[in-house]
This record gives sequence, C-alpha cells and structure tokens, in this order.
Amino acid sequence: RGERDYAAARAYYEEALAHEAMERSEWAGNAHVNLGAVCYYEARYDDMPGHFGKSLDAFLRTGDHLGVATALSGFGAHAAATGDTERAARLAGAVEAICESLGTRLDISDEVLFDDWRARAREAMGGSGYEAAAVEGRRMTSQQAIDYALSETQDSRG
Repeated sequence: RGERDYAAARAYYEEALAHEAMERSEWAGNAHVNLGAVCYYEARYDDMPGHFGKSLDAFLRTGDHLGVATALSGFGAHAAATGDTERAARLAGAVEAICESLGTRLDISDEVLFDDWRARAREAMGGSGYEAAAVEGRRMTSQQAIDYALSETQDSRG
C-alpha cells in the first residue's frame, strides 16, 4: 500500500485473507484495514465499511486499542469520501482522543490516510465547523465512537 500500487496491494491482502486461518488470526484486522484503505484510494467507497467493520471486530477481539482507533479512522475516511464531513470530523476527534489516551500515534501509512481524509473534511466544512464537530468526537468514549461508526454501516445497509 505504501508503494501506491493499489492493485498489487489489494491482491496481496485478498490472497492473505483467502486462507481461513488468516481470517481468524490477529493479523486479519491489519489486512482488512489495508484493504479498506486501498478501497479509499481506488474510490471504491461502497467496499470500505465492510473491511473496516471486519478490522474493528478483529481488533476488539484481540484487545488492540490502537487497532480500534485505526479502524475508526477508516470509518472516518469513508464518511469524508462520501460527503458526510460532520461524521468524519467527529470520528477524527475520537481517533485523536484514543491515540492521545494511549500515548501514541497511528502507524505511518494509517496516519497518511488519516491526514488525507481529515483535510478533505476540514476543507469542506471550514475550520470552525470542523473543529466544533471534532470536539464532539473527542468527548466520546471509545465505545460511543465505536457505536457511532457502526451506525454508519447499519444506516448504509438500510
């Protein structure tokens, strides 16, 4: 993914997940995050929530709190890409708060994606509108942010 050869990255992660043991492993969350990010860069937005939802499930199952923040960032990317910038800004605030509470940052490739979609949302909303929504996100607990992100997935299924 870091090489920007998204077709090759998609093939690699799909092949890895084709192995049943991989789908149940701790690495499944990372593979789904990466597939969701590839979908973002390829403008395959309808496929994003499924990958980020599966990554969130895997990270919750393994207790990976940074992974949860990364999956939430993916839901924010989907919101920004599909024009729901207020949702994106709230999720950005939640991701920032989780990372701050852990005393860490997203992994570099995930941070590049985060910076991209966050800038997209900020530009669309204007600075003050974005900041107000991000503050709301920062006030969410991790569970509230998870529920909020998943409500997008449920809403898109009808």
